[in-house]
Amino acid sequence: MILSGGCGCNKRFILDNQCSVEPALAARASVSPLVIEVYHFYHPQQCYSCQLLGELAEETINTSFAREQADGMLIFAHINAELPENADLVFRYGVTSSSLMIGHTNKTGFHAENQIGLWYTLGDKEAFMNELNITLNKRFGMDHS
Repeated sequence: MILSGGCGCNKRFILDNQCSVEPALAARASVSPLVIEVYHFYHPQQCYSCQLLGELAEETINTSFAREQADGMLIFAHINAELPENADLVFRYGVTSSSLMIGHTNKTGFHAENQIGLWYTLGDKEAFMNELNITLNKRFGMDHS
């Protein structure tokens, strides 16, 4: 399960009405290419590892990317993937289980990246924060034109 981006707690997301997702998806597809999105997708009954993933991601972003958040260059949120109002994001990111996803747009379009490697660093806060910092700094250094 870890290789697919989850913790192994066997929680899978189920979208009840994927047909209604398309119009909402089209509306969100126009996010500015200068914005990096970071979402912690979770199931309402999270295991410890799923909770820790979100907590460490939030701490890292609040510590290292506060200016980018304040400037609107970085969006971070915890997303309950089973709520109908979040179906467009779940569909857009292709999320099937608890995960930390980074989304960005460049000249080739929208890209969603599942941060699978972070699951392996949950026991080492410094390693987790370092890996997420490196990944986000690379995204901000990309040519978005």
